[in-house]
Amino acid sequence: MTTREAAQLLLAVLSEGPSTLGSREEEESFFKTYSTLQPSRHGKDQLFDAVAKELEIDFPASFLDYIEGFVRLFRNGKAEEVIHVWAADPHAPAYEWRGPTIHIEVSGPYPRAEISFSPSAAFSARHALQMAEHRGIIRLDFHLATISSSWVFERDGYENVSVRSEVDGIFEAYDRGVRFARIIGAREVDAVAKALAKPVQQ
Repeated sequence: MTTREAAQLLLAVLSEGPSTLGSREEEESFFKTYSTLQPSRHGKDQLFDAVAKELEIDFPASFLDYIEGFVRLFRNGKAEEVIHVWAADPHAPAYEWRGPTIHIEVSGPYPRAEISFSPSAAFSARHALQMAEHRGIIRLDFHLATISSSWVFERDGYENVSVRSEVDGIFEAYDRGVRFARIIGAREVDAVAKALAKPVQQ
């Protein structure tokens, strides 16, 4: 799977569109729409400029360009070089929000798509990773992309019980055969895993 193909797959997941489209016309329409739309900047011009530069993409960039850039970074193990964002949780000293991360939104004929990335599997995704690995969905030898509009990390044993409970429910649905339930924001974690794994071809 090329980086562009992986980006298109992630885009379909993020936008709640189908990961497999019914016809070539549908596929062309879907990706043409999102490949031309640009993220809403919401006054964060400098952040988007900086990220576009780090991703080595021309600015202004389309939503799909950003996704493809992040896919390329994850595959090369360089995602941590983009942005680091730290924020303390006043209710839990061990809570740590660690980047790189960027939140991108775009609206169109499909539901709004949102994307955030983290390169580390050592956050609150630990519980999800353990459950996913047990099911053979994700391997721990590649960076996990956390795709969501809201997420919680854990460090030094701190856990967010509500998030863990939500993750449990998602995997229970997966065990029942549900393939479009969200897992940390992604509808098909196995599809995301394949997209972010090092490709056979570039």
